[in-house]
Amino acid sequence: METRTETVMIVDASRSSRETLAAMMSDAGYHVVAVADGREALQRGLLAGEIDLLVCDQDAGTMEGTQLLRSVRAALLRTAAIMVTYSQSQQLVIEWLRLGGDDFFLKPVDPRCFLPAAEAAIYSSRHKVRLLWIARPKPGPDLGGVHPHNE
Repeated sequence: METRTETVMIVDASRSSRETLAAMMSDAGYHVVAVADGREALQRGLLAGEIDLLVCDQDAGTMEGTQLLRSVRAALLRTAAIMVTYSQSQQLVIEWLRLGGDDFFLKPVDPRCFLPAAEAAIYSSRHKVRLLWIARPKPGPDLGGVHPHNE
């Protein structure tokens, strides 16, 4: 087993799903934090920038998985995010991806597919720049209609 430095947070209201995912990620060498509830995830440091991968179900206890991802993205974190759920809602997949989720898996998860996807999501989140918005430069002093770059 390879020892990794990455931390994975698993948020799933289902104890059996949470334990299965935690064992899979732990066996793959990841440090794992597993919680049953979205609010607990926030209290356990999800927004502190120390989590490399968020793995959550849409049913994350007191919060939906999409709400949790919105919180992560609002904090401008590069945390990779994968949803693992029983829901086959196409609308949920679209919403997750539009919010910046990296991947989406239906339960039960096959480790042969999930582990490479998790590794790729972490790698991608570390090496890409998330362009959130582009700010225009603030106007400088009034030059009487003359712009220094137009001369």
